Amino acid sequence: MAALVMDCIRWDGLERPMDRGLLSEGLTMNRSTVAALVLAASGVAAAAEQGSYIMESNSMLPLLRKADRVTCAAPSAAPIALGDIIVYRHPKRDAHWVKMVAGLAGDTVEVRGGVLYINGKAVPKRRAGEFEIEAGKKALRFEETLPNGVTTFVLFTDPASVSNFVPFFKVPPGHVFVIGNNRDNSIDSRSQKDHGPVPVDNIRCTIALQKKAAALSTAKSAHFFCSGS
Repeated sequence: MAALVMDCIRWDGLERPMDRGLLSEGLTMNRSTVAALVLAASGVAAAAEQGSYIMESNSMLPLLRKADRVTCAAPSAAPIALGDIIVYRHPKRDAHWVKMVAGLAGDTVEVRGGVLYINGKAVPKRRAGEFEIEAGKKALRFEETLPNGVTTFVLFTDPASVSNFVPFFKVPPGHVFVIGNNRDNSIDSRSQKDHGPVPVDNIRCTIALQKKAAALSTAKSAHFFCSGS
């Protein structure tokens, strides 16, 4: 029980994006009462202590921004699905990271020219304006529709990035393939050397996101808000 509470108190690791400096990839405890995202523990035996937490990375933009707050909630027996945003123990480091599930055990995953392919089929994406990552720095925003009908928003800043060309990979049994929504600024399962697939037993939580209408606009930036906000 003590270990689970500690996992919930602080998730922190280091990530070196392809074209950026070091970014902390975890969550830091903050016991303010600011409403935030809801973390539903998945496959964890005991409920974690509730509290609010702060994202320490921009690798999940535009869904999660650095300094966004998240809150642990009750466990859930729902199986992991494509499009889930999960908190998990890094498969190669002593740290907890946050990414989106893009492949389940037995699925094949590939990236060609920035297009995600799951089981040999291209994931449809449509242009959805721009997103301002920081003052003076914008990214192209797209809406993707995964094979199970889940839609998500992703960013691209460098079409020539090596992260946009990933060879065919079959997800091994008992694992998931994860990817950052800020596609050119995320180390994830696309890098077999630095990350690789994530064992299902490493998954700590899933994050439920609720999109507000403003996030669907073609404005230069948009935010995703938490459940209940």
